[in-house]
Amino acid sequence: MKRSKTIVLAGLLFMLLASTACNPGYLGLFASIAGENDFRVDPTAAFKAASSSSLVQFNGKYYAALSRLWERAEADGSLWTVPAATKDYLVDSLVVSGATLYAAFRDDAGLSVGVLSTVDGSTWDSAALPITLGAGHELRGLLAANNLVLAWSEKFTAAAGDIPASSVYSLHYLAGAVFTAGPADLSSGLPHSLMWDGSNYWLGTGNGLYRGLDGAALAAVTLVGAAATASDQFSSLVYDTGRYFMTSSGGKLYSATDGTTWAVSQGPANTSFTTAFVIDGLTTDSYLLLGTRTYTASSTTYEADGYWQFDISDWIAGTALTEAIRSYDPIASRTNFDTSIGNSVIVRLAAFDTIDGKKQLFACTLGNGLWSNQRVDGTWAGWRRESDR
Repeated sequence: MKRSKTIVLAGLLFMLLASTACNPGYLGLFASIAGENDFRVDPTAAFKAASSSSLVQFNGKYYAALSRLWERAEADGSLWTVPAATKDYLVDSLVVSGATLYAAFRDDAGLSVGVLSTVDGSTWDSAALPITLGAGHELRGLLAANNLVLAWSEKFTAAAGDIPASSVYSLHYLAGAVFTAGPADLSSGLPHSLMWDGSNYWLGTGNGLYRGLDGAALAAVTLVGAAATASDQFSSLVYDTGRYFMTSSGGKLYSATDGTTWAVSQGPANTSFTTAFVIDGLTTDSYLLLGTRTYTASSTTYEADGYWQFDISDWIAGTALTEAIRSYDPIASRTNFDTSIGNSVIVRLAAFDTIDGKKQLFACTLGNGLWSNQRVDGTWAGWRRESDR
């Protein structure tokens, strides 16, 4: 059976909620991107310092959401550029489904342009795909897996007196060329992951999971052994060869073989996991990479910690995540990790096979640009910032 990797939207960079003092959680990851460097003034600085929410491979190119939409050819030595057709838009998220690339755009004033699509990467729709949002809702982003594309929206209510701020989220699934309303309201929180396990689609949200044969059939799943709280939200969901993994902003890793009954592994103290990604086929082993931050109970400030990697080939579900099982090889040496990606907050990881037989691994970061690592003939070159290529 073909392995299905999760598509993770680690947060729309302009709207996520303020964090709590003791454990900010993944909802506090991002600030507004409106003030980030303008690519029209200094493209290199803009690319190097941008926050990146998503990256896809499409028609022989890579496309990245770093405030603006950027693209480059797969070939080594190719440069990142902002396509002329979309240069006046901000982009919140990118997904690929079948032979189509979809993007959720905003204008420079922060107003939603909607979801546009392209089948060649150059010519975009002249009008956004139809979608009818509920009163007070704003389009926030996209998720995709297999043949399903979801758009999600948020209705945000600001704090008033003793009443805290709150959000209600809604889903729409793409049916033909129109987005159709799915589950009306997601009481279980911000949608962050969508995956296909060969039989069902799974939607991961801040407080729960939804499962269904298609977008119309998504329904809440009763979870055993996994529970989120206001300060410990689920942050990502990934599937790999009969195993489901789910992370939390409180540093927990959940694992299951059926997606419903979960074993929990606690990570190191004062750790928050932002995203999860399984990379296999490197040797005979599979590795789980967990985007990681550390914090102190008395501070709302996080320290970047790159990712937490370990071999899951023989790992026993429920085993505590200790430094003794953390590894860096074969993807990077400890020195390369510490002097590069280890200083970043990672919000998304993605890997692609290139046209010339290489493996390209990308890391999207918060405010530190886009990073990559390439495996050639079985050897990894080490992490480097894409703007330094």
